[in-house]
Amino acid sequence: MTGATENTIAGIAVQASRDFGGDYAAYPPFICVGSNACLGHYAASQVEVPVQCGKSVFYELPGVFQKYHCALMRTAFVLGPDAKTQELPDYLKLAESCVQAALTAMKRAAVPGAYPCEVHMAGEEQLQPLFELGWANSQRSGYSIGLGFATDWGECDAIMIRKMVVGNERPLPVFSTLHLIPWVTHPIYGAVGLSDTVVVECASKGAVSLLPDNKPKEQITVIPFTSDRLPHLKQAKDVIHIFGDLLSTPTPLVEFPPSSNEKDVSSESESANLNLRFTVFVKDESYRLGQNAFKSLGGGYACVRELMRRKGITDISSCTLNDLKRKDDEDIVTFTTATDGNHGAGLAWAAKMLGHRAVVYLPKVAAASRVQRVADLGGEVHSTDLLYDDVVIMVAEQAQTKGWVVIQDTAWEGYTQVPTDITSAYKVIAHEALQSMQENGGLPPTHVILQVGVGTFAAGMTQYIREALGRGVKILTVESKKANCLQQSIRRGVKTDFVAEEASDGDNKPTWCAGLDCGVVSDIAWPVLRNEVNAAVSISDGVAADGVRVLRNCGLRSGESGAATGVGFLRAIDEKQARDLGLDEHSRVLVVNTEGTTDPVATDSILSMDVVDEPATSKVDICFSSHEIS
Repeated sequence: MTGATENTIAGIAVQASRDFGGDYAAYPPFICVGSNACLGHYAASQVEVPVQCGKSVFYELPGVFQKYHCALMRTAFVLGPDAKTQELPDYLKLAESCVQAALTAMKRAAVPGAYPCEVHMAGEEQLQPLFELGWANSQRSGYSIGLGFATDWGECDAIMIRKMVVGNERPLPVFSTLHLIPWVTHPIYGAVGLSDTVVVECASKGAVSLLPDNKPKEQITVIPFTSDRLPHLKQAKDVIHIFGDLLSTPTPLVEFPPSSNEKDVSSESESANLNLRFTVFVKDESYRLGQNAFKSLGGGYACVRELMRRKGITDISSCTLNDLKRKDDEDIVTFTTATDGNHGAGLAWAAKMLGHRAVVYLPKVAAASRVQRVADLGGEVHSTDLLYDDVVIMVAEQAQTKGWVVIQDTAWEGYTQVPTDITSAYKVIAHEALQSMQENGGLPPTHVILQVGVGTFAAGMTQYIREALGRGVKILTVESKKANCLQQSIRRGVKTDFVAEEASDGDNKPTWCAGLDCGVVSDIAWPVLRNEVNAAVSISDGVAADGVRVLRNCGLRSGESGAATGVGFLRAIDEKQARDLGLDEHSRVLVVNTEGTTDPVATDSILSMDVVDEPATSKVDICFSSHEIS
């Protein structure tokens, strides 16, 4: 069931009823995941919302034969992969017991001559313990059902079990048929409802169920976690397993609430907000594996997978890092890569940890501090006079000649396994972020902003987020205007190399955002981003610089390619652009700080330069995906 969407489940229910010989019903199946159940008569939407681990699923199903209707309301709960028992959380146990008691009390009260409001109040009394905990009940807890399906808009003379003054409604007639639906909703936990279709027979017995004895029990169904439909979650869990204690503590998730004033936080004064009218969550990867950037996660996992293949290990669940570290009698493996800095540092760290060698090549624009960091981590460093994309080609040729292993996050024809491994590793970041938001009692993000260099990071994050949250969340990518290869590809509808003449920035100097200075989208990232991203954004260097400054003032250190790009973009857009992207005061935006201050010279330069007020049109360029427009 995990991974299935509300619409998919509703379709299965309708088909099953028809296959069993039922007629079409007067109302659709209501399948509601999580807080969607707080919307009365919610019948899914154009957005595909999947069943999620750790969330309740509220459903109300119709059955009809020869136009005679019956209905059933139930609740299920999908256990998460880390569940230690097969039991419900305490908050659902309490809700279940109260709703069960309410249904029993309502059946007992539904006797001939009783007023419908008395039946309602009998159930509501049993729900009282929930109200102080933020739960709410519906003002209608039942209705007559049978040859017609009664809505509550006054369209027919129907019996409504609801809160009214005694005497203002007709009493229940004998043999009337009711669907009793005690249910409660919570803005975070969703809904719990347990119903029965009953007939009012006699005063001594109360209402009697019309449903067969083998009907689903009046309790919440616990659904065990299954990973067969959640491959991206499994990949994230595999990475967490193999790194063991190194990933035992997630990197921080910092929340910046909406600004309460118009204070200019780009100044040097202290501030606790980003001067935005929506909530921003920053996943701070500058704490990842002690390397001040996220890249060690991808490069390290790619090395792990390569060593597993060399040792013939296929089951990662039975493998540890110690199993992969080089023994005295084993040959040294040389890993090599092209990098602007962070990826090479991550590879040098991983190779040293595993007892092997890293040879790292850097383009001519690489900062001296990044070069030194690779060397300090044990990497053999070679600076070149080439641009990044040309260094990638040179490294591939060099490795083929010398028998080295290329650990590159971009893919090309015949080279996809390593980039795929790197993509899998970055899903850990999405897993931790969503889990942190859920554990803190919060709602999932409405928007996610992902930086794009060659697209491997963005692709991995996107795959995990779409699997976990469906299409209800908007995914935006952000690039430098001086290296917007993804945006140009989306505009053309075909993967294309970066063309300087088509860039939305007339300056041909390299971008300050060194980690994003890539001119080619990875072959494995392109189809994911083409099909799943809602909008591709490019920004000026000045926008990224503003992000560096404002985050520093808020106590978070971001390099120019880190969260500064997303935060700077959010601060640069105007009201119309915000509306077009669906951003308002209710939005919850997830941004990833992929690097801390990895080039102090560049960061100091950014912090010391005068703030240039650019026209809005030169700050941000937004390209909506074709599927988003259609």
